[in-house]
Amino acid sequence: MTETQAVTLPVITTRNPLPAAQAGKRYRQTLSVTGGTEPYTWAAGLPAWLKLNPNTGVLYGRPAEKDVGPFYCVSVTVMDAAGQSSTSMLSLNLWSTRTKALTGDTALAEFCAAGSSFGIALMFVFGLVLILFS
Repeated sequence: MTETQAVTLPVITTRNPLPAAQAGKRYRQTLSVTGGTEPYTWAAGLPAWLKLNPNTGVLYGRPAEKDVGPFYCVSVTVMDAAGQSSTSMLSLNLWSTRTKALTGDTALAEFCAAGSSFGIALMFVFGLVLILFS
């Protein structure tokens, strides 16, 4: 008699979007997976400032001001010991050190009271509305 074992595929369970990064500050985020057979090997298409440890699934880096953009699309693949793989596309926002976080009417009034002109840009990204001030 032959015994059959069910094969479960690895599934990337990391929250999308990834937590935002800020220029000049260290970034570190651990990717997560369920299913499959350990150990896992990770690979990704990343911007130049971001690195990936292929054995632990840890993303790390320190972005510069020149790297700031509306968002990055990061393609992440995990392969398990049995050769089964899964790929996921994750988004990552990178904020400037010049970005002022606004919370509530008081902060907005404070920001506007500085007397400088500013512009507002609205972007719709993955179901979220991002408001950028400059």
